[in-house]
Amino acid sequence: MQGRVTNAPDVVGDASFDFGRLVTRTPSLVAFPRDPQDIANLFTYANRHRIQITTQGASHTQGGHTLSASGIVLRTDGLDAIVEINAEANWALVESGVRWADLIETTLRMGYLPPLVTTNLHTTVGGTHSVGGVGLASFRYGSQADICLGLEVVRPTGEVVWCSSHTNKELFDHVLCGLGQFGVMTKLKIPIRRFKPRTVVFNAFCHSLEQFTDAIRRIVANGCPGIRGLAGMIVESSSESTRYVLRCTAESTPCEGSQDRSITELLHDTTLHMAEADTRHIVLSGLGKRIEKPQWDKSSVDPGFHCILPSTNADCSIAGILSALSSSSTGLNMVEYYLLPVHRRDLTKPLLKAPQDNVVFVFGCSPSFDRSQESKYRGAMRRFADCVQSGNGKHYLIGCTAFRKPDWERHYAESWSAVNRLKQRYDPNRILNQNLIPYEWRD
Repeated sequence: MQGRVTNAPDVVGDASFDFGRLVTRTPSLVAFPRDPQDIANLFTYANRHRIQITTQGASHTQGGHTLSASGIVLRTDGLDAIVEINAEANWALVESGVRWADLIETTLRMGYLPPLVTTNLHTTVGGTHSVGGVGLASFRYGSQADICLGLEVVRPTGEVVWCSSHTNKELFDHVLCGLGQFGVMTKLKIPIRRFKPRTVVFNAFCHSLEQFTDAIRRIVANGCPGIRGLAGMIVESSSESTRYVLRCTAESTPCEGSQDRSITELLHDTTLHMAEADTRHIVLSGLGKRIEKPQWDKSSVDPGFHCILPSTNADCSIAGILSALSSSSTGLNMVEYYLLPVHRRDLTKPLLKAPQDNVVFVFGCSPSFDRSQESKYRGAMRRFADCVQSGNGKHYLIGCTAFRKPDWERHYAESWSAVNRLKQRYDPNRILNQNLIPYEWRD
């Protein structure tokens, strides 16, 4: 490799935990490749010696997905180039280790933005595409994986290939949302769009869970063309009543007609607040301060509870989750939940598992527990999983799931045989991210 490979204690220690801080696994080495050929050479070495390789970007998973015990952690920090931005064709080509915040700052100066970003912008482009990538515009686009235009992938056997919906389609469809099981993304071609100068923000305050979810369903069903962002937020506090807030954002130019009236009519039964601001200002304010990994608080854990629920009976499931993670159950003073509606038809990648319904809700929270409260966060995790299963939902695999083999089989359902077959085809020596899924291997 031309890039750095080290077993320095500080680097190995930094690679031994993720954002959940719930799981610790210590690798033997950490590798920082400079280019796809470095990764191909590393795979050749790992295949020869049967050494496990685990990929790691910004480490924002919460269940130990990107950790390795005794193997090699492949960090994508060095793959952080914005290779090309083609404004005329509305796409950007970036390396997989690019942080979303850095890409947005670059495209923003040109008058463009990615159409769909996640709520945490200090994750990597490759990392979010490997799990799906949902955000405020998912009601319009699905996940980031669904609108990806192409990928450069290094296969575990060492080949560097380009794939898209027309070239190497099977690999393209399964590396996206594939949890790093079938190859390492090194470049991604993603869409960008020209944004409008002004944005109106609508905050609708609802009085109950039922009114909250009904308002979201009305907005999604109406399909207001001007809306660019749609999300719900629930805040439960031990000292205040539960708050239900629906946020819509709509872009406009001074000469365009406003979307205000149609949105206001749809939210007529809520307490509605509106504000207008420069789009650039709103985007920049959303970038937030980057907190680097060594600064994460290791005295607490953040297991993360994330799922995808059918919207038809979501009220019951959400109420159950709110009860399971209430302040009286967890001991926390406040828990903040997010809700992102998505048209099920827009979730096209086979390994992003979602329940069957016209509209589904990506729902979850990331409460922070003191490390000494293990019985409380383990109990909350079990109760959350029970609520998801009883509501016919699926886990969104960025949080800590504590899955065992029957859980993986249940999660992938009809795709379980295909997942095993694809792993055996693309990673025959089982060197890549092997700690996550307990495959059924046929020699």
